[in-house]
Amino acid sequence: ALMKALGVSATTPAAPATTGKIALTVTRFKQTKLSTTSQLELVAPGVKVKGFILEPSGPSTTTSGVNKRIPAGTYKLARHDGGKYKGVVNAYNSSVPRSRAILIHQGNTPDNTVGCLLVGSTQSIDFVGNSVTKLKELMETKEETENLLMEKMDRWEYLEDLAKRIAEQ
Repeated sequence: ALMKALGVSATTPAAPATTGKIALTVTRFKQTKLSTTSQLELVAPGVKVKGFILEPSGPSTTTSGVNKRIPAGTYKLARHDGGKYKGVVNAYNSSVPRSRAILIHQGNTPDNTVGCLLVGSTQSIDFVGNSVTKLKELMETKEETENLLMEKMDRWEYLEDLAKRIAEQ
């Protein structure tokens, strides 16, 4: 249902959101030894979904199999039907290949992810809650959301860059 709502088929990855119809923004704001927590916001015509993401701790890496978070950047999203998770979303770009299978799926703690993004409507240290409900809410996104692009941004990196620019003035 999410794939249909996002206009993504099993064989066709999502195109970059050049029409401005939809944006999925993931903004990291907290890191512990075990996890990274982000704010999630999906905005599309007539739709606004907010929540949280829990993913592995840093440092960020493009290397597969190390259970670390992916780098901040822009990611395409495509349908994924694997052995454990079916009909979920796979995030990828030119640096993080689709074969790495960085999925957006349900889960609550760092033990529920190996590089993937767990969605929830509440958060606390190393935890997102109401994950199944939040994933269902994302899956029920209106069908008019044809293009999807996920922009991951490290808030702390943004603030460091901003501080450098101010200092250079």
